Amino acid sequence: TEAELAAIAREARSHGARVLVVTLSIAIQVYPDPRVAAAYARELGVADLFAPERRLAAAAARDGYPELNLAPLMATYAETHNAALHGFANTTLGWGHWNALGHRIGGELIAHRICAELNAPPGLLKNQTVERPGLATEGLNVAPRPPRQ
Repeated sequence: TEAELAAIAREARSHGARVLVVTLSIAIQVYPDPRVAAAYARELGVADLFAPERRLAAAAARDGYPELNLAPLMATYAETHNAALHGFANTTLGWGHWNALGHRIGGELIAHRICAELNAPPGLLKNQTVERPGLATEGLNVAPRPPRQ
């Protein structure tokens, strides 16, 4: 996957285009109660559930393309607001596909990052943190939470 993403980025650059690699979340990564995610990580024998995101971020930094990993940002939102971003009232909140709020938060994070990328000269934004002033979700604190020990 890393080699393919690097090839896509090179191909885009060769045509004067930009690429932004965005990863989404799985339900357990953004479950509103972090104890549930921590218990699942312990069951798997891993320190936390964001290792794939860190690996992709490292590959993006190494290969020179921007990336946006939504899961850590959305996990912070879910925990801070005790909000389920996956699942539905007629199924199980917190599990399954993104719900309306998950789509809204994910969409706004992606939109703000794309706007930041488009307003920057080519090559300046390489995996730097993007400020998100005016994000439509009140009180959205999207700093990724550190791995739990």
